[in-house]
Amino acid sequence: MIRQTVPFFGVSSMADSLSHYVDHLGFTLNHTWEPDGQIRWCCLQHAGGASLMMQQYYTEGPNARLYEGVLGEGTRFAYLEAPARDIASASEISDNWPFNGFASVADGDGYTLLARRDSLSASNQSLTAVVPILSVSSLELSQQFYVEGLGFEIVDRIAEGGKEALRVRRDVAEFVLHIRDGSLKRPGQGVGIFHMVDDAISLYREVTARGVKADEPYVGNRQWVAGLVDPDGYRISFESSTDEPEEKTLSEMELEQDKGAGGNARQLDTS
Repeated sequence: MIRQTVPFFGVSSMADSLSHYVDHLGFTLNHTWEPDGQIRWCCLQHAGGASLMMQQYYTEGPNARLYEGVLGEGTRFAYLEAPARDIASASEISDNWPFNGFASVADGDGYTLLARRDSLSASNQSLTAVVPILSVSSLELSQQFYVEGLGFEIVDRIAEGGKEALRVRRDVAEFVLHIRDGSLKRPGQGVGIFHMVDDAISLYREVTARGVKADEPYVGNRQWVAGLVDPDGYRISFESSTDEPEEKTLSEMELEQDKGAGGNARQLDTS
């Protein structure tokens, strides 16, 4: 079961990003990673439970990551009070379609959140979910990936003013997939879309059995992490808690289990 969707942003300045999301948008600092005495990674949470993660990328040294072009290209993230009713028809198509009536807020790196006006405040405790909005090249290919591959269900087909979108859902997770206007150079650059699940390995086995290509699960930060890439290049990950040691892979765990099962069988044979 998918329990939560959490966007991840690679940011150029953690201090500036914290000022934007905490001081101005009402998020609170929930977890941090401070390897050198500075916050390099953090998880933020709104009062209603909707979250996001950020990590400052290095611009020099062996771990440097230099992005070119637009960060978050092709992505927006709608923070919702009541997901079932927040998409509605409107007499005019807004820039934030299909979330007509929403306001957009971009940070210094260009990552964009959508929310109803004045809902992003520390006093609002009803923001419980986030829906990634992805600009895609083909609704047919996206449907094959998300519905036939990942097991999401189509809950809405939206067509207004010459625009088309699919809304898909699995458990509490949703995506809105819409046909892009023009071309994108680096879709989703700097962005990861994480799903907290009960069992990432079971989900990995389920989707790969359907033909979806996915990275081999490994343990990172006490989580099994299974990552994959959709047809447009957006990175999606599934995570679940584990006591296995850091950096262990699924194949290593399975090898240990096979050796253990073989030893038990030999003990039974000689008893």
